[in-house]
Order: sequence, then C-alpha cells, then structure tokens
Amino acid sequence: MHPKSLLLGVASLALTACVSQQAKTKAMSMPFVMNQQANLDVQRPRLPNTDAVSWTGADRLYRSVAIDYVQGMSQRSYIFSKPNQQVYVPMLKWSLDRAGLLARNEVEARYALQVEFLDLDAEAIGMDFAGHSSAVYRIVDRASGQAVYENVVNSNFLAIYPRLNEDDFATAYNISKDIVVESTGAFLGYALVEGGLVELINNNDDFRSIFDEDIDEASQATWNDITQAYVWTAGIGALLGPLEVVRQQLDPTNYIAFASSNERTSAPVKGARRGALSEQGYGARSAGKRARQASAQMLAQSLTRFVIDLGQQENVEFVTILPCNANEEVQEQKYNLMVHGLRWYAPDCHLDNDHRTTPGLQYSRFK
Repeated sequence: MHPKSLLLGVASLALTACVSQQAKTKAMSMPFVMNQQANLDVQRPRLPNTDAVSWTGADRLYRSVAIDYVQGMSQRSYIFSKPNQQVYVPMLKWSLDRAGLLARNEVEARYALQVEFLDLDAEAIGMDFAGHSSAVYRIVDRASGQAVYENVVNSNFLAIYPRLNEDDFATAYNISKDIVVESTGAFLGYALVEGGLVELINNNDDFRSIFDEDIDEASQATWNDITQAYVWTAGIGALLGPLEVVRQQLDPTNYIAFASSNERTSAPVKGARRGALSEQGYGARSAGKRARQASAQMLAQSLTRFVIDLGQQENVEFVTILPCNANEEVQEQKYNLMVHGLRWYAPDCHLDNDHRTTPGLQYSRFK
C-alpha cells in the first residue's frame, strides 16, 4: 500500500465536500477508496428473519441433545486470531438451545452431538480475511451408539477491509479545520488592523491629530514574514488531517490479527444482509476485530446450515415469521398458512424487542 496513493485518496475524498456528484463518483473509483456499491452495501439494513427452526415436544430430538465433543478445532488462539472452541462451543450451545434441542439435564440427554472439522481455515494477515470450514455434524443415540443423523456442512465468509470512505474524510476534515480556521482568523485579524485601521488613521488628518503623529506601519519584510507564517501554518494544518488518516491506514495492527485473551466478539459486520447465512460483509478496520468477526460469521453460518438441514431431515415443522402489524397482506398470509396447517409467529406490536419471545433459530430466506 503506497502512502502517496493513500494521501491522494484522502485528498480526493476531501474534495467531494464541495464538488459535483460526478467528481465524487470519480474519486470513489480510485484505489483504496470505497466505491459507490460498497458505500451502498454498508448502509443497507439486514433482511428480516422469515423462518425459524423450532423443535416441539412432539419431535424426537426435543430437549434431548448433549454436546459430546468437538474435534479438529483448537481450544483457543495463541499467536494469531483464528476460529477456536472458546468461540464456537458457546455459539453451538446457544444454537441448540434456541432451536429446542439442547438437553436441560443429564437424564434428558438421550442423544449426543459430535462435531468433526475436516477443514478449518481462516486468514489472519492481509486486508480481506477469508475463512472456510467443512465439518461433519453427527448425532448418535447414546443407548445404542447408532448415528441418527450425519452430514457434512460447509461454510465460508469474507470479511472485507473497509477502504477509505467519507468517515475518513470527516476525520481528516475535523483535524485540519481547527488549525486552518484559527490561523486564518489570526491572519485576517492582523491584516484588518495593520492594513486597514492603521492606514485609515495615518491617511486621515482628524485621526492623526488625535494621535499627534503617524502610527508606525509594518514594513514589507514584516508583512512577508507574517504571510509566510500564515501560509505555512494553514498549509501544514490542512495536511495534518489527511496525514493522520494515512497514518491510521498504515497501522500494522490493521493487517495482522494477533490472538486475544477473549476471541468472542459482538461487533456487527456491516453489509451482511442475510445475517448468519451471509457470505461476505465489511469488517472492522482493526485486524483483530475483523478476524474475530470473520470467524464468528463463518461459524454461525455453519451452525445455522446444520440446524436447518437437521430440521429438514427430522421433518420438523418450520415456523414462518410474520410482521407484528395486522394489515391486509399479513392477515392474508396468516390465513393461507392456517389453511395449509403450517405454523406461523407474529410478535406483539405493543412490546419492545427486549420483551418479545421469539421461536427457534431464525434465519432469512430473502436474498
């Protein structure tokens, strides 16, 4: 990554504040600058969850599955950040519990889930972090040892490094603005007093009589020094903002994801519109956070695909999730689902999100 290209990109973004949309579009086509499509992707909200997998008491595996073991995955990360059981096992338990599969005690745990990762790869050095996993999910009857379910689930996710964007321009602008404004104000104040007020007094007989004599005027050399000082101060101030953004871009921790004592992350990935089923999104600029986001998204995708496939194999009745509002379209959907004997769920519009009970492990069919 060449510093000159970065500085040019920051300067191009800065110009977008006062030029046409055409120039802004041109700036977005430059290297290291987020293009128009990427800017749209990070703004778009997540798609709504449309379906849920939820086991009930009538289903064979309802609240009867315990985690037997996880193989092919390290317990934790050591040097570089990577997918590990510290991250995966809590996600696995949460997914099983949300779907109504996780046994509540040892007596109910009649089935055991065994997970074997055949391939587990995630990048920790670079810009865009790609991750891939291939895992065998197997559920065995603990009494007989016979497998009642087994399938290989693949997952992949790309955490894209966020290129220069308008947030960076705002950072550069805010840093440079105060210096440029203050130096310009000081220079204009001096010019107003020295070039205006002093000249006015010295060239007016009435004013000169008050002061008894002429007021000493600044020499040309003094004006040259003042002007040069202003130009240097304002010029350096104007560059400090873009240079700080370039410094941030060149920070090595943006490109090397070292292991953390806690590899779990709650930072959302922008642009991952399908939630757990998304295959790419825009991660954090910090390499450590971006790597953890990539791992979490990849593992969430693997778990969601596993639960969906298990539900289909077990002939579990999936739940259609509808909006809480009772308009004509929603009412018609409810009627059609009931006619066909299908389950549906719509939250109470009068409750906020913190107090709504939602069924099963949810996902979106929309693309």
